[in-house]
Amino acid sequence: MAHKKGLGSSKNGRDSNAQRLGVKAFAGQLVSGGSIISGGSVRRSILSPRVRVNSYSEVEESVLMDGVEVGRHARVRRAIVDKGVKIPPYASIGYDLDADRKQFTVTESGIVVIPKGAVIET
Repeated sequence: MAHKKGLGSSKNGRDSNAQRLGVKAFAGQLVSGGSIISGGSVRRSILSPRVRVNSYSEVEESVLMDGVEVGRHARVRRAIVDKGVKIPPYASIGYDLDADRKQFTVTESGIVVIPKGAVIET
C-alpha cells in the first residue's frame, strides 16, 4: 500500500504529520523524526531531529543533537555531540579518552562532550 504525504503544515519546510515526524523509542533508543539510521547501529542513545548515522557506524550510550552526521565506519561511545557536528568516516570517539581530551572536554565520569562547530580530526 502506498503512503500518502501528510496534510500537515509545511512551516519551516517540515511536514507536521505525526506519521512523518514521530519520535520512536525502541530497545533503549529514542530516535526523533527526520533522523536516518542507514546501515549503522544505535544502542542506548538519543538522536535528535535530522541526525544521520551512516553505514557500518556505531553509536552507543550517546546523545546526538540536531543535524549531527556520523560518517561511515565511525564509532561514538558515551558522548554528547552538539548541533551540526560532522563526525568523519572512521573516527573513533569515546574509546581513547586521552586522545579525546586533546580535542574535546571529557567529564570525570568519562563522557566526551563535543561542542557545536567542532572540527574532528581522525
